Amino acid sequence: MGDTGFDLETMVSVCPVAYNLYKAHGCDDVLSAFNIANHLHLHGFLKEAAAFYQRALILRLADPEGHPRPELLLQVKLLCLIKAQEKVDEEELNFLKKLSVPLYNYILGVMKYYRNNITAIEALKIIGNSFEEFHTGEEIDAINMKLIYECLEKGVFPNKIRKKTIPRQMFFYWDQNIPQDVSENIDHHKEFKSFKVELFDKVKAADWLHQYYGRDAQSIFLKARHPAEAADILRVHVIYLYGGFWVDADLKVTSEEVFNQNIPLNYSEVFMLTDGYFVHNDFFGCAAQSTILEDCLLSIYRNCYNYEGLFISYKTGPGVFMRALNRTYYRCLDGISKDFPFTKILNQAVFDKVTQQYPVSYKQFGTWTAA
Repeated sequence: MGDTGFDLETMVSVCPVAYNLYKAHGCDDVLSAFNIANHLHLHGFLKEAAAFYQRALILRLADPEGHPRPELLLQVKLLCLIKAQEKVDEEELNFLKKLSVPLYNYILGVMKYYRNNITAIEALKIIGNSFEEFHTGEEIDAINMKLIYECLEKGVFPNKIRKKTIPRQMFFYWDQNIPQDVSENIDHHKEFKSFKVELFDKVKAADWLHQYYGRDAQSIFLKARHPAEAADILRVHVIYLYGGFWVDADLKVTSEEVFNQNIPLNYSEVFMLTDGYFVHNDFFGCAAQSTILEDCLLSIYRNCYNYEGLFISYKTGPGVFMRALNRTYYRCLDGISKDFPFTKILNQAVFDKVTQQYPVSYKQFGTWTAA
């Protein structure tokens, strides 16, 4: 692993945020170089990000046991090069294979897919369960969801329906002191003739979790760092037990008619994806005892116990849904599960057709509650 061969200051100047970090901290230690690379990656400067990941890797190889580990730095560098349609060095691929076979499989599958050498299902087979090397909700989960969605759209995976329907009930959460505009949004849904609507607040949710799931469930809920994290924890428990639809309190289902025209109920689960292939957890529906939600619960407890400081979206949010779906389809591909799930996955266009962001005042003032 040689030096980058690039003028790093010139490269980082394309991104003001990353450039400010470079001027303030330099990139003579692993974490500084890694942080700059992450900002470049986030803002879409992929070739530049790869150069800084390479810089972090060079520094890390002097202390291979530190974090982030060499294999993680190398795989994300190669991923940036692939997405930027840049050449990937065969020697670096082989080095990654020596460091970590799962990460090598991940990068190999993505590279072959992005270069149109293989189909989505072939890429999924190469990647396997490499996502288990990462926290829930990281980029590999989104890439896998893109591949799964393509397989479903092309009929490679069956879109299986079932006779049992998702219950016509909607659940909402607001922690305390519900403001008028949020209350008006809840009332809008209560006007739907065929839906039962239930609202939880923090006290009701904590009591409910203790009653039906016990002290551990109540404890992780009450320890949530933010009301959004608490809502994440509650939503999976509620829908798993009752079945129905979860709707965030600031999200408005346009009308019952639009819902009925676009959201099928004859599945075990209905999820929608963002354009970036993240699962919407602000609006989804499942039958009771959904196996997908069961896996979500496993990840939520694991993350709450072991990774308390993880980003909310990874720890309890969309990331746990993505991981649950990826695990489910991986088991099918690996032959462990004989039947594909009764799951319908819709796209962002459907989400936009059925819902709209309710203009609640708390977002204008940067607070989550009206307390």
